[in-house]
Amino acid sequence: MWKIYDLNWFPQCKIAVTAALINLLNILWFVRNQAMFNNKFISWRSAISMLIASTSLSGNNTSKVSSNSVRDFTILKHFKVTIHHPRIPVIKEILWNPPLPTWIKCNIDGASKGNPGLSSCGGIFKNNAADFILGFVEPLGISTSYQAELCGAIRAIEIAHQFNWHNMWLESDSASVVSTVSNVADTIPWMKREGGAQELGQGESEEIKSKSSSFLRIQIDRFLWYSMSSRR
Repeated sequence: MWKIYDLNWFPQCKIAVTAALINLLNILWFVRNQAMFNNKFISWRSAISMLIASTSLSGNNTSKVSSNSVRDFTILKHFKVTIHHPRIPVIKEILWNPPLPTWIKCNIDGASKGNPGLSSCGGIFKNNAADFILGFVEPLGISTSYQAELCGAIRAIEIAHQFNWHNMWLESDSASVVSTVSNVADTIPWMKREGGAQELGQGESEEIKSKSSSFLRIQIDRFLWYSMSSRR
C-alpha cells in the first residue's frame, strides 16, 4: 500500500493520497470497533463516503498546487478535491542602461535575513560596453536591510577610490539609500563592516566621506524593474 505513496505525485495530489491512506486505516479501525463493541454494522458504501469526505477536507485545505496530469486530475476529482492550479509565471523586464564613456557603473544590493539579522552586501562594476570589471560581496554580521544596502554603497565608493576611478554611476534599488547618499548636506551614518554594521567615529566617517566628495564624481540613482504579470 505504501508503494502508492512513493509514486511521483504533484504536491496537492500527494496530500490527498496521503490523507486517503491514513483515513482508510482509521475508518477500517472505526468500522471494526463499531461492529465488535457496539454491535453496529457500517456498510461499505458508508465507509467509502466517510473516506471521501475526510480526504476531501484535507485536499481542499492545503495550499499546495496540482499539475495538468490526467492521473492527478482523476484522483482529485474522485475524492471531490478542488484542483489548485499553479500560478502563471511572472515576467520581469529588467532595464540596464550603460554609463557614459570614461564612467564606471556599479549596481549594489544588500540583504538582511530577519531585518535585523544576518546580512551581506555586494556589487558589480561595469563599463560603458557592459564589460564586467570587478565584483564584490561582503558579510556584515547582524544589521538591518537599510544598513546592508548602505554598506554596499560605501564599499563601492571605497573600491572606486582604491582603483582611481574618478567617475562612477552608483545604482541601488533602495530609495532610502539613494536619498541618503545623494543628499550631501545630511550626515551619512557610515558603517563598519567587520563583525557587524556599526557606526564609525567622527574622524573615520569624515575620512571616508572625503573620498566621495573630493575625489569622485558620483551619480546615484534608483534601479527600477518593471513587472508584467497575470495572476489568479
